[in-house]
Amino acid sequence: MPNIFNVTRTRLAGFSLVEMMVVVSIIGILTAIAVPKFNDIQRKSRESALRTDLQVYRSAIYVFYSDTGLYPSTLSDLAARTAPSTGLNANGATRNLVDTSWRGPYVEAVRFDPVSDQPFLYSTSSGSVGVVKPSATGNDSNGTPFADY
Repeated sequence: MPNIFNVTRTRLAGFSLVEMMVVVSIIGILTAIAVPKFNDIQRKSRESALRTDLQVYRSAIYVFYSDTGLYPSTLSDLAARTAPSTGLNANGATRNLVDTSWRGPYVEAVRFDPVSDQPFLYSTSSGSVGVVKPSATGNDSNGTPFADY
């Protein structure tokens, strides 16, 4: 008689196949709901970081220009630890930079566009010298073109 009781007790201690299938199904449904929400949050976070980075770089370019009277030749000049030897005038022509007027570095580091993971676009052409734009193409989650940032 003791053997019968041991067998019954063992069967009652575990989960049935149906119970396990219900639990796995619920986990699958919750995952199917959560993953798209998580991806949407990540995308919006990258778009927000892009706007912030552009604002920081544009402000740094303005301060660089205010200090030196020239635009940086490249975005990396904003993070330089020593004064660059040259800068650009409004026509895009290279001019020598007086290092006593330089008060950099103007940013800690120049990062990549968080949306495209590519370098930012920096214009050195006449008429648009010192303009920084995102390298991301297409539209953001609100339908605004990245080019309009």
